[in-house]
Amino acid sequence: MKVKEIMSPRVISVPPQAKVIEAIETMLLSNIRRLLVEGGMIVTMRDLVYAWERVNDSVASVATKDLLFVHPDVSALDAAKIMTARGVGSLLVGDGIKAEGIVTERDLLKALSVSEQIPAGDVMNPDPLVVEMDEFLSEVVELMKERWTRHAVVVKDSRPMGVISVRDVARAVSAGRNLRKTRVDEFMTVRVLSVERTEPLEKVRELMAAQNVGYVPITDRDGTLVGGIGERDLLAAIVISLF
Repeated sequence: MKVKEIMSPRVISVPPQAKVIEAIETMLLSNIRRLLVEGGMIVTMRDLVYAWERVNDSVASVATKDLLFVHPDVSALDAAKIMTARGVGSLLVGDGIKAEGIVTERDLLKALSVSEQIPAGDVMNPDPLVVEMDEFLSEVVELMKERWTRHAVVVKDSRPMGVISVRDVARAVSAGRNLRKTRVDEFMTVRVLSVERTEPLEKVRELMAAQNVGYVPITDRDGTLVGGIGERDLLAAIVISLF
């Protein structure tokens, strides 16, 4: 399968002088996680949420120039290899100057499958970011920055109660909430889609693809949280299994 068959042809851009809050609102409205910034830059939802205290600053102040292109005829597997090697979540599709589309980790996870019966526990991060429901979102963002992650598992008595993502935090920022006074349980995703550590990794991929989620908590048989798998973890495992 080629990248041009799975890419999104919709590449949304904003001017560099657009405000951080405007970029957040554009992403939420368009249900996307990254924007091109005119002038050869790109900004992700994570970049914007990390800058939540500077919502009136220009988006250019938090964007990066890390634009990576792939040719439309590159295979999905080769695109996955590039993403994994470069540690990025998306690639622009085009000739290196003009973008015809964009392909993301999520697009690739829907197109590729795990070739072996790998247990989820073999790939999971055994030390996921864990928070409680009564913590404030400002504290969660600081922890996310420290761990360079987009997700935290919300737990009660060592069991996953939900997930809080940078997108969830972005909804709070868009609503004008003070993150220092807003609790996790006000904006977390409460639908827990977990997988037991002994179940096949392919089940995690199928769950992410079908439910359009970017993170899955991993549990023991008794429901105790033992780890987590994000899109990047899963994509790296697929590359290794298919190499």
